[in-house]
Amino acid sequence: MSKKLLSIFLSLIILVTCLYPAAVSVEAATYKDSLRKKGFPESYISYIYDLHKKYPKWKFVAYKTGLDWETAVKGERSSHSKQQLNKKYKSIYYCHCSKCTRNGKPITHSYGLYNASEGAVKYFMDPRNWMDSKHIFQFESSAYNKSQTVSGVEAILKGTWMHNSVIEYLDTEGNKKTCKIKGEPVKYSTAIINAAKAHGVSAYYIASKIKQEVGASTPKAGGVCGTRTPFKGFYNYYSIGANSGAMDGLEWASGFLKTNKKTTLYSSYNKTKKIGTGKKTTVKKGHRMSFIKRYGDYYKVRLYSGSYKSGSVGYIKISDIRTKYLNYGRPWTSPYKSIYYGAKYIKDSYLKLQKTSYLQKFNVNKEHKGLYGHEYLVNVNGPSQASVSTYNAYKSAGILSKEHTFYIPVFKHMPKKACKAADYASAMTFKAKSTRTTITLNWKKVSKADGYKLYKYNPKTKKYEFYKKLASNSTLKYKVEGLKPGTGHKFGIKYYYKSGSKTKNSAITTVQLPTKPNCPEIREPVTNSKHHIITRWRTVSPCTGYIVQYSKRKDFSTIVATRQVSSSTRTQYTGKNLVKGRKYYVRVRAYRDFCKKRAYSKWSEGKGIVCK
Repeated sequence: MSKKLLSIFLSLIILVTCLYPAAVSVEAATYKDSLRKKGFPESYISYIYDLHKKYPKWKFVAYKTGLDWETAVKGERSSHSKQQLNKKYKSIYYCHCSKCTRNGKPITHSYGLYNASEGAVKYFMDPRNWMDSKHIFQFESSAYNKSQTVSGVEAILKGTWMHNSVIEYLDTEGNKKTCKIKGEPVKYSTAIINAAKAHGVSAYYIASKIKQEVGASTPKAGGVCGTRTPFKGFYNYYSIGANSGAMDGLEWASGFLKTNKKTTLYSSYNKTKKIGTGKKTTVKKGHRMSFIKRYGDYYKVRLYSGSYKSGSVGYIKISDIRTKYLNYGRPWTSPYKSIYYGAKYIKDSYLKLQKTSYLQKFNVNKEHKGLYGHEYLVNVNGPSQASVSTYNAYKSAGILSKEHTFYIPVFKHMPKKACKAADYASAMTFKAKSTRTTITLNWKKVSKADGYKLYKYNPKTKKYEFYKKLASNSTLKYKVEGLKPGTGHKFGIKYYYKSGSKTKNSAITTVQLPTKPNCPEIREPVTNSKHHIITRWRTVSPCTGYIVQYSKRKDFSTIVATRQVSSSTRTQYTGKNLVKGRKYYVRVRAYRDFCKKRAYSKWSEGKGIVCK
């Protein structure tokens, strides 16, 4: 090559090298301008552009809520508090910021489900905190995506008993079953794919939802074990309707069967005559029951009470049973039915107007009649957890870099910078213990606190009212004295700290419990010729009920039976099936329930008697 040609060649290289950064800069500016035109605020731009550089096929849509940021936070915080009180969750969940994990070990901070602080809601609700490749999928549409695969679903289910597993379960009569379609065993991943195709829902969304609700190494959770009486053989993989626990969800899955009029429960069924036979038991209108099996015009059912206490099993005419809630494939008497029809229920109930995981926790769609409510996810970091599962599935399936569309919420008057993780760690650890007349409040030290403020709930005003100020960060205990036995109380605590010239307060953290009731006075027990021992006592007020114990030993080191009497006015309990000629000892104590907490009195003295 001549010197002249070499010189020209080198000049071109230099020219291209010089122009390349400019070209990249122009491309960046053009793309950022396109984001601004779409309606993204300036504070979103750099986050989205970084994702665009890494995944150029990804698409981002500004989901304009039209809501003021502070107004939306206030609405969501109020909604979250109501959800927690309705759901009766008592756990503390931990968040690892960039690695949100449920039931993980605390690394930096924690928050109580009962009391999501304003900072907690802001942190999890601010889209700018989740614009990285792992957490962005909480903004992806939950609509069906034909590129999703069984291997991707299996990647999500990894670590659970469902991973690469055939669906095996117990039916309503306790028999072991294997789910089959056209004679072939069906895996959980196949069931999820089938549900996704049939109902137009993302398979990865379904898998992530199930894993988040019931995923574990073994199927021990109430909604998936199939062994919970009176709902044996029922399944609820999405925890739909589980307002206060798995039993509520199983009742939902069973279809809320109950008698629509006074009717008869038959002990047996004649298959030839196709009628109920045997012993007849009258059943009142409105009695609850769970489905076992259909026999002609009859259902074989298991009766139960409002507390889910199991009762008689028998046959009732279908026409005498309320069945209007047997929709969406209910009763869900197999995991497949729960997975398949549950996807349709979620699609119809949530996904039309809440099409992302984010919107299912933070319902900021103004078109929805239940603005800030009607939220499927309870935990404030639920969307980020589901997002990580989806990311892992896409990565495992090799489709992470393919086209995905994200609907990212935009609010009016947002702060210039994203809300920091540290801003939400304001919920305190607050506990209490009671005696008959005192309640001792305990809490953990908050490093930045200057002191603490105690609040006492006033049932007349239905508000927590200021009770006591403790102006020392080292004071971590306070005893409330002069209370009445067997009474319920609610207390709250805030820490306060100085910020510049102002004094700021944390969110309130609350605790509820009763004082212990008085000890009931036991009377001499009596016995009769039926080998019964009747334990008697004088009532205690106030209380909720009593606990009666029978023992063979005077020191009650060997307990024969412990029975609960769920009435404050009952004065006796009859112990049956005891051994004639044997001496038994009996004792009793009262209990008081308040806000799902229970306090017991001391045991009465023991009384001995020989059974007739």
